Amino acid sequence: MNEITLHENRAALNRLKIRPSFLRDVSKRELSTTLLGQRVKCPIGVSPTSLHCLMHPEGEIATARAAAEFGVCYTQSNFSTSAVKDIVEAVPHGVKWVQVFCFENFSITENLIKVAERNGYQAVVFTIDHTTKPINWKQDANPPALSSHQSMKSIEEVVTVQFDKNDVYATMKGLKPETRLSWDVIDKIRSQTNLPVVVKGILTAEDALLAVHHGVSVMTLISI
Repeated sequence: MNEITLHENRAALNRLKIRPSFLRDVSKRELSTTLLGQRVKCPIGVSPTSLHCLMHPEGEIATARAAAEFGVCYTQSNFSTSAVKDIVEAVPHGVKWVQVFCFENFSITENLIKVAERNGYQAVVFTIDHTTKPINWKQDANPPALSSHQSMKSIEEVVTVQFDKNDVYATMKGLKPETRLSWDVIDKIRSQTNLPVVVKGILTAEDALLAVHHGVSVMTLISI
């Protein structure tokens, strides 16, 4: 990941100008909307990112709590340092989605979905662009490390795996991403749950049409 798109996005954002319209009735301002039938206070959400315990002692629990307090959607990462059950116990309210990857051992993906559904999460976010470990020169030069009391608790809820504490993103036996994927995997995931399926990673209009064809409820775009 060379962050070319990141720089292009920032440049594009800097080119945008706000052109306000005045003399409008703003006595009643309403930013709330719905996401898959769930009310949120504004159309902003927390995307799935991992290793929150490196930034806050409560990890993803603190993130979920903040999202709930602000009334926005929280999406839990596949590689979360807080377990689903612990997040729900600490933050029983708020809109929560869960991210999953497709592993060679599909039962891991299936069980992650079941745990989330059992604990009241409202959607499954399937990341479609994780068929191989991405190249990230900054991260590879200084890989994230966990302390002795920290771990990938979301994964550990469904499978026993030994992480390299000094490089938590190193490919682990039993957690290799599935490389032989087609759009049929969406149908497979939908068959495992009653929750709506969101796809994360769409980059082209052609893939967006395929996602709709396979019954996806929501699509999210990404920057590489």
